[in-house]
Amino acid sequence: MKDYSKKAKKLVDLLSAEEVMQVQKDNPFRVERNAKIVALRQRGVAQVVLAEISGLSDTTISNICAEKGIERHAKGADRG
Repeated sequence: MKDYSKKAKKLVDLLSAEEVMQVQKDNPFRVERNAKIVALRQRGVAQVVLAEISGLSDTTISNICAEKGIERHAKGADRG
């Protein structure tokens, strides 16, 4: 297992192995990957945690979520 931050490790422990694989950067099924990322973001998972687990940049996670109308919280609000 990778060396994740405390919050990322907590999320990885809660997700199934299949769900973790689904959000990975190298998943060829982008529509499904993005849908899972959006679903996790809607459930309150911080963008930076999703970026850490997926291997995608924070900006890419933001763009994926913005396409579905999910905005980032106030600057720095979901980093804590």
